[in-house]
Amino acid sequence: MARILLSGVRCRLATLGIAIAATSSHAGPWSVDADGGMQLAPLADDDVFGRLAVAVRYAWHDRWIAGARLSFAIDPSTSMALPSGANIRSYLIEGGVRLHPSARLGIELGWRVGRAGIDFGFAYVHTTDLEPFAALTVPLGAPLELRIEPLVVDLYRSSTWQTTIGVNAGLAWRL
Repeated sequence: MARILLSGVRCRLATLGIAIAATSSHAGPWSVDADGGMQLAPLADDDVFGRLAVAVRYAWHDRWIAGARLSFAIDPSTSMALPSGANIRSYLIEGGVRLHPSARLGIELGWRVGRAGIDFGFAYVHTTDLEPFAALTVPLGAPLELRIEPLVVDLYRSSTWQTTIGVNAGLAWRL
């Protein structure tokens, strides 16, 4: 009788070990992210920019995030009647925190800060770029995650403030 009880305990412990292994992440601390989206510039005649970005990031203990990000936004048919449209180039560093409310959903919160260049074709403006971020992450497999930023706000400061508002979606490949 003691043997039967003991074998039942082993079976339960083995099941628990399998559940823990299935929910733990084997992805490394580095990730390469690529995303894209649309940005609206409400103060500049409601121009819409298409945006692409690439980031390299490092996560400590799968919690704290630090990285570098390059992005390029372009509006080829600006309403300001510019012959070559307008574009925005951003060079940012980022820091944040990664939260795990469940095994199927992650949340990232943080800030990006850096320099941006706004090119109007006839003038190039250097600005400081501030961008708070909140992203939802959904694991797609061992190394891949879907990243969705439902509200992206970029604040640009030169002599005055300018902003763009939009949405981004992309993939993160965790190394």
